Amino acid sequence: MNKNTKILYVFMLNEDDIGPKEHVRNVLLHSDCSIDVITNLDNSIWSNVLQKAFVSKFRNTFLNSLVFQIRVLLFILFNNKYEVILLRQSVGFFIIPFFKFIYSQKIYIEVNGVQSQDLLDRGRPLGSIINSVLEFITYIFCDKIICVHENIKNVLLNNFSKINSKNIYVVENGINPIAYLSSIDAKKQ
Repeated sequence: MNKNTKILYVFMLNEDDIGPKEHVRNVLLHSDCSIDVITNLDNSIWSNVLQKAFVSKFRNTFLNSLVFQIRVLLFILFNNKYEVILLRQSVGFFIIPFFKFIYSQKIYIEVNGVQSQDLLDRGRPLGSIINSVLEFITYIFCDKIICVHENIKNVLLNNFSKINSKNIYVVENGINPIAYLSSIDAKKQ
């Protein structure tokens, strides 16, 4: 990736997600690439980037995630100018990686934890099972998986044995995954 690479950064956060918001802000501030953002949050937080805010009002996080992803896909279908779609993992994110088959789109995903385990810890076993399958599908179809810690990489490889370990990269706290992946791509050439 170079400075002319067009990236679409897609993330869905809660208003009280202080740490994740700071992470996203740092990714945007430290990237040399051209990044557009689609999120469910108020655009005043992301004043330095273009934003298309898609907000759903369902009580169920999974339904919000589905509506959000469908709206993102529609946006991408009519604005297919991005070389890379960078997803910040969220509950139920599985539709966007299928987009890869339509346009051969590069999909990278930031993984900050195993969502199915989080659901299990919250006492939602059925949601955990469903999300585990969705996570597996997402990881299989992504070009690169960016983990914020070596432990998360190990958990992914243990829980989802079919994931290609060569597609998993550890970027501590993920502050600047784009620059990190750019340097890896440059070394391969």
